[in-house]
Amino acid sequence: MGLFLRLKKFLKKSEPEQSEEVMLSDLRGWLQFRSQELLINAGLENEMQKYVQTMKEKRWFLECRLDEWQEKAREHTRVEEVTPLLRETRRLLEILSFPDQIALEKILLQNNYLEQRLQALSEKVEASSFGQDFAFLYDDGNGGNSSELNPLLQFLLDIDAQRKAFEQKVTQSGYNTILTVNTKTTFLEQSQEQLKHWETELTAKKNRLLAADEKKLEKEQELSALQQKAKTLNLESLTAKQERLLHDLDRNETEILSFFSKIKPLLQQYHKLEPGNLAVVPYLHDPFAAFLRDERLSIKHVLEHLKALLKAGRVSLNPEQLISCMNLLETVSGAALEQLRARRIQFQQELRQATEQVQHNDVIIKLEDAAYRLDHFVKLAEKLDKEVFALEEKAELLMEKVSGEQKLIQDILWNGLKRRVVVKVCE
Repeated sequence: MGLFLRLKKFLKKSEPEQSEEVMLSDLRGWLQFRSQELLINAGLENEMQKYVQTMKEKRWFLECRLDEWQEKAREHTRVEEVTPLLRETRRLLEILSFPDQIALEKILLQNNYLEQRLQALSEKVEASSFGQDFAFLYDDGNGGNSSELNPLLQFLLDIDAQRKAFEQKVTQSGYNTILTVNTKTTFLEQSQEQLKHWETELTAKKNRLLAADEKKLEKEQELSALQQKAKTLNLESLTAKQERLLHDLDRNETEILSFFSKIKPLLQQYHKLEPGNLAVVPYLHDPFAAFLRDERLSIKHVLEHLKALLKAGRVSLNPEQLISCMNLLETVSGAALEQLRARRIQFQQELRQATEQVQHNDVIIKLEDAAYRLDHFVKLAEKLDKEVFALEEKAELLMEKVSGEQKLIQDILWNGLKRRVVVKVCE
């Protein structure tokens, strides 16, 4: 029977410890319970009371010594150097003030500040002449310099040793594990709230994207149907005719401008010879506009007169320029200018008719509207798709961090408290 009980006990020890699941929403409560458990089981409550009492006694004892040392320092030659160090020590001792009820976390935070102040003050004492010259602190005949360490420095080191010893007991108990996990829990809580917010935002954007895609498909179908209808109504040929006529008008304008730019030097000389002929003046400033306003083509008379002046040698040109100008004037002696003007009027009339046909066609209006709306929904869908992708990427990166923190917390709890815990962020 004894062998059976021993075997049963051995098998029970061999079984892997069952892990416990703790929801993130319950983790702080779980940690609070474990911290209270540690305070009792590890005797931290008692150690904390002993530590507080020890620190109070050391404060009281050192304050008494400071009163004595300050009296003796007044007679010391380096009183200006010693007194500030003693005053700073009094200020440091104010940290060693504890209320009747104080939490362990509060003591640990207080100790962090105490450690910094102790180190800073110790370094100041060691660096000063007071660090070595402290014989005046002893009564005559008590040995003076026989002490190996400055008594103030000894007190500071002793206080720091008490602090370290207490914090070592806290660390050995695993209580620091609770504090570490508590800090990391904040990150998980904030991340969970952020992910919930992003999830809501992502759902809204995906719904908007779905609606935009549906509208885009609807407008694509509408546009396709209108384009087919436009083909049956020969609207494509009307649009092509508009483009051809616009091109013809541009070419006509180029021909007019080209001609008058070539004969501009002649017109300038003519204006000097015949300043009273005002018909040439507009052609010198804006030949194209002047040509359009010149309904009777009075410029032809000017050109005929110019040709006569050229033949009479009254216009000064070199032989090559003379031949070129004569050829130009010969081309317009007939109906060339009339044809340029007539073609322009014809192109304008045809363009006006084609434009009116297009503008008054309901299908064209619908085509333009459908194309505009399709473009709107295409751009909206592209914008939303990019936003959804960016938000999903951000959420994925944060979830990876959360997963890493979950595992880290679980490892910390196992290493610090020997408890296998699975932290679940959501159901």
